[in-house]
Amino acid sequence: MKFDDVKLIFYQHIHRRYHRHCRELFAQLICLHLNIKPAYLFDLFSFSIQEMRNLLASLSSYLSFRSIILKYSLNDLVIMNSSQLTKLIDPSTSVLIIDLDTMLTTDHHPVLDKVRSHLSWINTRQHEQLDFDNETNEEWSNLIQSLNHTTVFGYVLGYPLIYFYLSTPEMNITTLRNFRLYVKINDHTDEILLYSFSCPIHTNINDKQIDSIVSNFFSSLSAIMNQNQKIKNYRLDTQIKEQSSWCL
Repeated sequence: MKFDDVKLIFYQHIHRRYHRHCRELFAQLICLHLNIKPAYLFDLFSFSIQEMRNLLASLSSYLSFRSIILKYSLNDLVIMNSSQLTKLIDPSTSVLIIDLDTMLTTDHHPVLDKVRSHLSWINTRQHEQLDFDNETNEEWSNLIQSLNHTTVFGYVLGYPLIYFYLSTPEMNITTLRNFRLYVKINDHTDEILLYSFSCPIHTNINDKQIDSIVSNFFSSLSAIMNQNQKIKNYRLDTQIKEQSSWCL
């Protein structure tokens, strides 16, 4: 499936000034369609939840996955493949929490129960509604106010390393290890950045533990992608970066 096959659909739904982002959006939607990532955080430009639903409806003959759209703020739309909800809710889903207040790591944290409870709430309602808009749905708006969106996004997007903080972290220059997983799909010209997540370099954080978790994550995902004939190849890239702000 090539972008040229669907570009007119994108151009009909998206303003001309944002046409340069259409290929990236299409690539991420393909990854959701192939079930190789649970969700995509769309923050390329302002786009209403209804506009996104209309676009996905027009693309349904090309991308047949059942989508749930979650709006957390003006520029934060999460598009989720609904088939991934059960896995995300499962307590056995393994992730590592990085507490930015203490720079300590743990795989058991109360915030995980809160995020899974949040997803369970969505799951019980997904057969009645697929779109949750903080501007029109008061119950949804009240629910997400108590959540740390950084933590929620990290978990929902399927990252193995997730940030948590009670207070806003200091925005000093911080050295990060950045892990980037690229995938190449048949009939798609460019590599797709499937995952990008980071870990601070700090004396409290065990590099070997991080390496093991990322390796297990990559191995599990590799097993899934190796079974999909539409995936041509993939690679994991690691970089050391100086960041002036925390990034997922």
